[in-house]
Amino acid sequence: MKRVMALALALVFALPATSAFADTVTVDNTAVTFIPEDERTLPTSEKIISFDVTYTTGPDELVDARTGRRCRTGGIEVAARNSVGVMYKFGTDARGCRRNGKIVSVDWRTPYGWTAWWTTWSYIQNDTHIEAKGGTIGESSYVWRQWRGHMENCVTWYCPDRYPWIYLGFRADGTVGRNGDAG
Repeated sequence: MKRVMALALALVFALPATSAFADTVTVDNTAVTFIPEDERTLPTSEKIISFDVTYTTGPDELVDARTGRRCRTGGIEVAARNSVGVMYKFGTDARGCRRNGKIVSVDWRTPYGWTAWWTTWSYIQNDTHIEAKGGTIGESSYVWRQWRGHMENCVTWYCPDRYPWIYLGFRADGTVGRNGDAG
């Protein structure tokens, strides 16, 4: 019985979606474009419909009144959705401090990946890396990093990959620069 159920489940998840090209559907009266999936299509149950980008910014805090050092936390997260909900997320946050028009410290935190328990997507942590960076602590008025994540969806022998990216930067005026995309 277990073998029959496992085979049936494998067949359901192995059925391809109808098109390898971008399709447009309407969800809650909003046009949403499917993201094209490599050269083959993912199983319908794993097809990405949209990506959400969420930004967070903490309060601007005076850390040292004597020197005027101020700090702020900022974060970014990219989430892939299908018709059921969020399948995976990739994000990070950091705390940047400034004084006299320069960034004096940034605590870059390790990027994270998360996948829903019901999806076959997985986060490949050892393939997450800094793709680009700029600015110099103590000398620049803007310091930033861009990370590239790695998500993989293996169904039988077929394993399409997604490489979502996130960008996070701190300015000496106390604002936080953020951006992200599906990759």
